[in-house]
Amino acid sequence: MERPIESQRVTPKSGSTRTFPCESCGADLTFNIGIQRLKCDFCGHEKDLLPSEAEIRERGLKSALRDLRRQTKPAVATESSIQLDCSSCGAKVVFEGAITSRDCPYCATPTQRSDVHQAEERLVVDAVLPFAVDETKAISEIAGWVRSRWFAPSVFKKRGATGKIDGVFLPYFTFDAMTVTDYQGQRGDNYTVTVGSGEDRRTERRTRWSRRSGRFQRFFDDVLCCGASAVEHRMVDALEPWPLPQLRPYDPAILAGKTTMTYDLELE
Repeated sequence: MERPIESQRVTPKSGSTRTFPCESCGADLTFNIGIQRLKCDFCGHEKDLLPSEAEIRERGLKSALRDLRRQTKPAVATESSIQLDCSSCGAKVVFEGAITSRDCPYCATPTQRSDVHQAEERLVVDAVLPFAVDETKAISEIAGWVRSRWFAPSVFKKRGATGKIDGVFLPYFTFDAMTVTDYQGQRGDNYTVTVGSGEDRRTERRTRWSRRSGRFQRFFDDVLCCGASAVEHRMVDALEPWPLPQLRPYDPAILAGKTTMTYDLELE
């Protein structure tokens, strides 16, 4: 897989986008966190996600790397600027770097690139963790955090949680590993003895050494590594642990209305 070149600029080009039109009024559906379904913000029409019998399966690291090396096409997400036509108003929607899903800046239509997440030359997305905290709850949590800052400036507390809150889907690799460690060395067991006599009688601590060796095994399950270079990894690591049992098979409808990033760090 080719390493993304941050400074490279690619001439904007046309391509295909994906939206989810409302069957009732023709507006665009977005994924509603509260009901975990697609919903139209204009007429209130709701739609279930398509049922999926796909199984979330883990893949071997060596086989994944081997498949990537076989590809001859350039990785589509390494292009730093892609310009696509909005399917609703026809305006140009620019996708920068690893961004693959965003709203049209002119008509707010949720728009996705349809050439990235399932592209043959890249690792396909196996699973998605849907949002569980909606905007109302997020604002309430932020407001509570602001009030808890005893020494924060009064202006900061007065303004509180203001502005627009948006969610972003981040790319993650998850790794499993069975580790085996062979060790050898010496074990020291402490004991005490009484030495001397009379006023010079005292207790001393001594150590009895013996050779030890063995084998230690430990399994690491679902070690997460964020695949986006544009985020502060120290901050996203602080959000763990993620509720991985709630993962769903990849469905682009879950991304509708949210900003989405694809990976731009190599699997290796």
